[in-house]
Amino acid sequence: MNRRILLKRLKEAITSTSLPELPKWTPPFMVLPPGIMPGLRKICRVIEVRAKRIVITTITTPEVVNITEGEELPDATQEIRNITIEPKEYGVKQFISDQVIEDWGVEQLEAIEKSHIMAGIRKQDEIIVNALTSNEDITVIYGGGKSAEADLTDEDKFTWDFLIDLKMKMLKRGYDLSTGEWILLLHPKQKVDLLKSMDKGFIRLAARGFGKFGDNQIEFPKLFNIRLIPFDALPTGSTSSGLTTYHAFLLKSGYSIVLAIPRKLRTQVQRDILKRGFHIMTTMRVGAAVIDPNSVLRIVTT
Repeated sequence: MNRRILLKRLKEAITSTSLPELPKWTPPFMVLPPGIMPGLRKICRVIEVRAKRIVITTITTPEVVNITEGEELPDATQEIRNITIEPKEYGVKQFISDQVIEDWGVEQLEAIEKSHIMAGIRKQDEIIVNALTSNEDITVIYGGGKSAEADLTDEDKFTWDFLIDLKMKMLKRGYDLSTGEWILLLHPKQKVDLLKSMDKGFIRLAARGFGKFGDNQIEFPKLFNIRLIPFDALPTGSTSSGLTTYHAFLLKSGYSIVLAIPRKLRTQVQRDILKRGFHIMTTMRVGAAVIDPNSVLRIVTT
């Protein structure tokens, strides 16, 4: 189009008193997080199988003993244990009317679907934490060398030297903590205490590649070859004096916990012509259990 003609038409449009109504602009939807979602599925041994009940059998390693020539070998002593997981069904449903979609746009459906997926991931994380929390065979370690949660004081926080002690306990149990597969699942407050306990020497190590620099701060994705994963839905308790206590778990990724999934996280959208709208439903069937309690430590600090 000729530039002169275009400018003339623009001028006429601007000076016109009968402009059409401007279209309504709707900002994009922002799905707010339900909390810290570490996505703990990736630290589990995942079994995807369609079954009402999943049974995992574990067997301990036998001991090789001295034998005498001509004598019969003694029978090996081993512990064989069956771990049974019965996955449960979880879900959420929501109805969105045509009027809401007309007022807000089809992006509403996509945003709600995304929020359902985030909620499902959050629920999986809680199921995994519940499996850790409910296992009575896991050893519990209290900060400051205390023997009970009620005896903890404000001084019994999570520190870097306490983490070294935990690592030594696992080494004595025969686990190799140099592989980088170990996870410390801890409350955000515990992570803050851990970082605060580091002196300038740790800062210099971070500058040399031990950690990484962020916006005027240093972030440690790993400490002593143990990956730090903060999660706000871990158990809490209290001391005899009323102080809040926080629980953490040290475990081996892909080994300590199994996550059984007969049905993956699935979102479905269905049109309802009678109600004039859409039903959005997200469901899953999952279950979790600790495979080797000896490879897990439960840590309680203030």
